[in-house]
Amino acid sequence: MTSMTTTRRVASVLAPTAVAIGALVGAGPVAAAEPAPAPGILGVELDEEEGRPTLEVDFVDLQGVHREIDIDLQTGRIVEDEPEG
Repeated sequence: MTSMTTTRRVASVLAPTAVAIGALVGAGPVAAAEPAPAPGILGVELDEEEGRPTLEVDFVDLQGVHREIDIDLQTGRIVEDEPEG
């Protein structure tokens, strides 16, 4: 059996499976890659942590990662920095 024949057999077996998985996740036959979100601020909210006023900022960083930080408004320090997801 040649390499090309083997490749065709593998493709004929895997293609229907890939289409079925795409349909299960709602992506259709071929899942398109989503573009990375543009960097920027998504939202700002006044909050309070442990009796201190904080500012919660949701944003997308330059690498396209959605992050949330909390800033202590009395000291200006970042008291929490975590990726969302």
